[in-house]
Amino acid sequence: MNKMKLEILPINPLRGFEDPTEAHYNNSYKIQVEIAGESVSYVVCPKTFMNNHGQGSRVGFNEGERIYLPKDQNPALAPFFALYFHYSNLQENELESRFGKGLLKDLNPTEINGIILGTVLDLAKDVLRPEEMGDMIKRVKKDDQLYLQGKEEIIQEVVSAYLPATTSTQALAKREEQSLEYYTERFTERIGAHANNKHIRRSKYLDGARQLFGGGRDIFNKAGIVSSVPAGKRVLDNELFRNNLPTIVEYIKQFENIQKGTRVKLNREESRLIYEILEGAMETRRRPAYIMIDGSSPGENYLEATGDTAKFMGSLRMFLLENVVEDHQNAQKQLTELSGVVQRVRDEKDLASRVHDVLRTVNLLPDQNIGYDRNQLTPEATTNAVIPYNGRVDLALEEITEDLVEEERHLAEVLTAAPENSQSLRKAIQAQKLLKNLGISTTEVDDRITQINSGRRASVQSTNLPKLA
Repeated sequence: MNKMKLEILPINPLRGFEDPTEAHYNNSYKIQVEIAGESVSYVVCPKTFMNNHGQGSRVGFNEGERIYLPKDQNPALAPFFALYFHYSNLQENELESRFGKGLLKDLNPTEINGIILGTVLDLAKDVLRPEEMGDMIKRVKKDDQLYLQGKEEIIQEVVSAYLPATTSTQALAKREEQSLEYYTERFTERIGAHANNKHIRRSKYLDGARQLFGGGRDIFNKAGIVSSVPAGKRVLDNELFRNNLPTIVEYIKQFENIQKGTRVKLNREESRLIYEILEGAMETRRRPAYIMIDGSSPGENYLEATGDTAKFMGSLRMFLLENVVEDHQNAQKQLTELSGVVQRVRDEKDLASRVHDVLRTVNLLPDQNIGYDRNQLTPEATTNAVIPYNGRVDLALEEITEDLVEEERHLAEVLTAAPENSQSLRKAIQAQKLLKNLGISTTEVDDRITQINSGRRASVQSTNLPKLA
C-alpha cells in the first residue's frame, strides 16, 4: 500500500494576495477633480475601511498617489483634502514650482505640511458654506494623524478671514454664485460615482431584466438588487412625483439620519409617496425598509423607522438625484442657448421670427404651436402666440431668462442640499437688486443681509472656540 506524502509548501505573501488598500482603490470608482490648477483623483471609503487602514482618520490618507477619503465627508470637502494629500506627496522642488522658489528652504516636513494645510484652507474659505467650513476645521483639529507645525495658528487665521463683516453685497453675491457652482460640480461628481457603483449598476440591469422577463422575488433577492432602485423607479414612473422631484428629494433627506423607532406623522400626499416607495422597495426586499402605521383619523398615517430606514432613504435620494442632475444640466443647456441669442436679437427688425426660433430651440414655445408647418407660420402669428408685440421682445427674453436662471439655481440648491441660510441669503440679495431697480429704499433688506452673513460667520467661529474647563 502506497503512502501519500503531504508536503507543506511555504506561502508567498506576494502571490495570490492583493494589498487590501490597493485592492479597494483598484476596484473603486475614481472621482477626478480639477482644483487649483491640479488634476487630482481619489476614492471614497466606508468607515470600517478608514478604521482598519486609515487609523480612523476623518480627513483621509494617501499611499503615494493613491488618495483615500472617508465616505461621510461632504462632497464639497473632498477635493480640498485630496489636494492636501496630493501636495504632500510631491517632492520639494515640485512644491516650490507651485508655491515659489526658495519658499520651503530649510523647513522641516511638519513645517512644510503646515504651509500646505494653510494654502488648502485658504482656498476652501472662499467657496465653502459655513456648515462645511466648520466641519473641515473640526476634522483637521481632531485628526491626530494630521500632525502639523502651527496647526492652531493656521486655523485661527483662516477662521478670522472667513466671510468678513466688511464684505460688500456685490462681493457677497459673487461669492455665493461661485460657491453654488463649486458645490454643484462636486455633488454632480459624487452622484456620478454613486451611479457608477458596481452594485447600483448591476441592480439597474437586473431590475430591468426582472421587469422585462418577470421572475420570483426570491430569485432577484439572491441576485442582490439594491432595493432603492425599484423604489426610485416607482417615483420616476409616477407623473405627479416626477414633476415635483426636487421637492420630493428635499423631503426624503430628513429621513437619512432618522433613528430606529422614530415615528413621523404623514399627511395624505406624503402617505401616498411613502406607500409607493415602500411597495417598490418590497419588490426585492425580504423585510420592510420602514413600517407604515395607520393613524386614528382618516388620512393620518405614520412612518416608523427601522434599523434599515436611514441607509435606504440615503440610497434612494442618491438614485433620484441622478435625475435632478439631468434636469439641472438641461436647464443649463437652455440658458446657454438662450443667452447666446439674446445679444443677437437686440437690434433685429424682424424680431418675431427670431424669437420664434429662440423659443423653439430651447423648447419653450407654447404647446399650441407644436406640430405646425414652419413655412406656413407668419411672423405675425408667432408674435401673437409668443409675445404681445415686437417692442417687448427684449423684455420677454429677459423674463424667460430670469425664469430659467431661477429654475437652474433652485435645482442646484436641491442638488447640493443648500441649507436655509444660503437660500435666504440668495433671496435677500435678489430682493435688494429688485428694490434698487425700482428706486425703493433697501435699508431693511440690507440689514437682513448683514444679519444672515453675521450668523454664517459666527457659526464657523464657534468651531474654533477654546473648550471650557
